Amino acid sequence: MRRFIPFLLSVFCVATIAAARPPFAPAAKNQAQPTRAQAVAAIRSTERQMHNFRFVEYPRLVRELDRQIRLAEAETLVAADRVENYRGFRSFNFYTPAYNAEQSWRLQTLASHQHVQRLREQRAELTRYRRDVIRQLRGDINRGVAVLAAMDAAVE
Repeated sequence: MRRFIPFLLSVFCVATIAAARPPFAPAAKNQAQPTRAQAVAAIRSTERQMHNFRFVEYPRLVRELDRQIRLAEAETLVAADRVENYRGFRSFNFYTPAYNAEQSWRLQTLASHQHVQRLREQRAELTRYRRDVIRQLRGDINRGVAVLAAMDAAVE
């Protein structure tokens, strides 16, 4: 469940941005050309999307992932502390309940450490995702500005 939430949030952001992208593709022959007001509205909409992503969605994703990283690090410390508590029982043979419990906590420590590493990798991927989304939105804005420039050139 812990890994599913960031994945779900990232998919939701991609779907939201993809669904709300303004259509700046060239119009077909039997379609009407967009008006200047429509082009300006599309540019402003894309600018709002970029602002929303940069200052609302992305920081929320980062906070959630950082919270999960702190929680996973705390779980790692608890499991490592449990392993250390079994230190006095290490002189017994391999078939005692203490040995099995210690090995179980060692495995739990290893699993939680790997979970922390995966979360840190997701955090790095989130930074790359931010860069790609902003690049995509800037490209949409630039295409909208090019449409406006073409309209201005056609008027003159």
